[in-house]
Formats: sequence, C-alpha cells, structure tokens
Amino acid sequence: MHALLRACWASTCPTSSAWWWSINPGGAATIGLSLLAAAKPDGYTLGFTPSGTMEIMQHYGRTSWSVDDFEPILAVLDVPASINVFNDSEFTDYAQWKAYVDANPNKFTFTSSGGTGNATHLAMERFMEETGVELRHVPFEGAAAGKSAVLGGQVMGSFAMPDLHQGGDIRPLVFLTDVKPVGEVYDDIPFGSELGIPVTVSFPMGVFAPQGISAERAAILHDAFKAAMDDPAVINVFESSGLPQVYKDGATFAEGIRARSADNQRLMKQLGLIQ
Repeated sequence: MHALLRACWASTCPTSSAWWWSINPGGAATIGLSLLAAAKPDGYTLGFTPSGTMEIMQHYGRTSWSVDDFEPILAVLDVPASINVFNDSEFTDYAQWKAYVDANPNKFTFTSSGGTGNATHLAMERFMEETGVELRHVPFEGAAAGKSAVLGGQVMGSFAMPDLHQGGDIRPLVFLTDVKPVGEVYDDIPFGSELGIPVTVSFPMGVFAPQGISAERAAILHDAFKAAMDDPAVINVFESSGLPQVYKDGATFAEGIRARSADNQRLMKQLGLIQ
C-alpha cells in the first residue's frame, strides 16, 4: 500500500520525519507486530496489516502482545473471500455444490489462504458449524500454494479471494464476505446473505499505532489516511488489484477485532488447536 502511504505523506501526516513501516509477513506478521507493540506511541511508528494476525496469533500464547497493545487508526479495505472451485468444475452454482456436500460428508476437500488455524480456515469452520456441512480442510502454506493445489486438482476447491478479475481460473460459487472483488465478472455471484447462509465473515486490513498514542495524534493520522483513500493513485491501486476500499473508523475497527478475536479463540479451543 505504498501509494496510500505516499498520498498520506503529501496530505497532513504529522511531520516529514515520520517513519512509515509496512508490516512484512515474517512469522505470520508477528515479528512486525512485536516491534510495533514495543514502539513509542508518538505516531511515528505505524503498522499496516490484516487484523486477522492479531485476532489469532495471541491465542497460541507465543506472542508478547495482545490486541490491547495496539490502537486501530482506521481500516482501508476488506479482503473478499468466497467458496471457490476450478473453472472447469462440475459445480456450477452454490445450490449444486451444497447438494453434493450434504450428500457426501467430508468428501469435498478445500484449502484456504494459509495453514491450519489461519483466518480463512477458521471462517470455514464457522461456516460448517452454522450450516451443518462437513468438509475436509487441506492446509498449504499461503494463498499461492493453495491456488496451485486447486488448479492442479490436489483439492476440489478453496476458500479465498478468487481470481477471475485477473484472468484466472478460480471461480467463486458464493461470497461469505459482504464485499466482492472489483470487477463486473462477479456481478452474478451471490453473497451468502442473499442465499440465507447464516455466516458473514470479514478480513479487514488497516493502519495501527502502538497503544497509548494520544487522541490528538490518532485523529491527525486518521484524517490524513482517510483523505489519502480518495487520491486517484490510491484508487487506481485498489481497482487494479481487485481489492474493494472499505473504510472503518478506529472505534468500529477495534470493535470488530475484539469480536472476531473472541470467536476465533472459541473455535481454536473447539478444534483442539489451543487449550
């Protein structure tokens, strides 16, 4: 999201000496979050990351931080996710797929955007819990490996962001998020809420500061990033990637993080991933 950072810099971010830092995937982003949690809360050290890392990794008891060590400034996007199949699959829509999985418990194999216990895996466990279907999760390391597994026929489907807008062959049957990727190709793909599916999940990404930042500095950062979201260069980045801009203020963002964190902890205990 370098375009977003550049636009914010050109707007009203604190000073030209600010240090912008985008969290990398090292240790499932826990390394970057550890540095952020330990940083001085002066508004000059920030993180940009999916909130799912905070909502899950703390429950394994291997981090030095919890969600309470961060101050969400704002969310800028929500990653769309759908139940997908290979484009040449026999399943043409959700109803056909649902009939198959109901009649064939644990036969449909799927991968998610990461390994066991990641945000998309837990979302599908929640889907199974609420709908009563039984699917078999096959973990791979990362979205790229999962996509290759679908294309290579190692698994029957996935729960992840599809790729038809990029000319790919991963076809969605239904979106369990309340957003879709940018692109007319998804106009006829339903949301789960439209089909009566009692599960809606969210995978927001946004800007965080260390806990303890002053309300004044948090407000300055919020307003600058919010203004940057309207910059044409930033809008172009979102549109070209297929990621929909979804704004949430800091309080709304924080409320969602706490709710998802609590439910993830419940599911992780239920699955035997934690005690």
